[in-house]
Amino acid sequence: MKSLVTGASGFIAKHLIRRLLADGTQTVAWSRGSAPKELRHESLAWQTIDLLDAGQVNDAMESAKPDHVFHLSAQCLPKVSWEDPTGTFDANVIGTIHLLNALQRHAPKARLILASSSALYAPHPDHQPIREDHPLEGASLYAISKMAQEMTARMWGRKYNMPVVTVRPFFVIGPEKRGDVCADLAQRVVYAERSEEPVIRVGNLAAVRDFVDITDAVQAFRVIAEKGEPDGVYNLARGSGWSVGDVLEYYRISAMSPLEIKVDPALLRPVDEPVKIGDPSKLRALGWEPAVPVEMALAKILDYWRTQDQADG
Repeated sequence: MKSLVTGASGFIAKHLIRRLLADGTQTVAWSRGSAPKELRHESLAWQTIDLLDAGQVNDAMESAKPDHVFHLSAQCLPKVSWEDPTGTFDANVIGTIHLLNALQRHAPKARLILASSSALYAPHPDHQPIREDHPLEGASLYAISKMAQEMTARMWGRKYNMPVVTVRPFFVIGPEKRGDVCADLAQRVVYAERSEEPVIRVGNLAAVRDFVDITDAVQAFRVIAEKGEPDGVYNLARGSGWSVGDVLEYYRISAMSPLEIKVDPALLRPVDEPVKIGDPSKLRALGWEPAVPVEMALAKILDYWRTQDQADG
């Protein structure tokens, strides 16, 4: 059994690669960057591949001929999608088309596990957990690009009888991730612990999100790769939510010294979706269950940032 992971330098991909290698899976990793030291392994073939280079992708696929492809390569920042819409659609749609073309030619029976996004979903009017058949409504150019990516891959799979399975992750958190609310708040806590002024300035704390630990997320990808139905769509979620205020309160009581929380009006911004929680019933029907409580996931994030030389204030 051989697995190919695109976007290998990304947060989820690195954790997935570690798990595949630990399981003894022969793994090919595609990234535009070089392999991190911690991922160098005799069972890992790291290749510098640009998905926008169709010829390079075709040649690399002809050599790899994987059994599973975890397609995690993406431009995944909504803010960047507004700043660089062309680059976002190139990365998320055109790169995927090149991958699909190469798979069709050289590994048409390989199972493609496509990492889509919960950003596709319209807000639930009653703030209830969102099912896979909930209406789609892109709120950013990023979301629209992922919608186009997903629809293209699923249509390609149906037309050419290729097994494409879609995963819509909600909010995957864990050590090494940067730029999300759990990491940002943890960095501020660590900075405050080291500072003579133990104050944390925050904005809107009311938003509720469905957080999934990276260990559980990796297990979900593996279960979906083995048992997911071709052309199926699966939410990757816990089915319950934590507010940003809940996250901050957990960090506050876990801090090594008393912390003062101050709401900074400059940081207050309107929240497009006050509540976003996924319904994981379809994924659970495959045998997956989240094993890591949110509290434990947050503890791991906080411990990670305490080991770093710098944390942002």
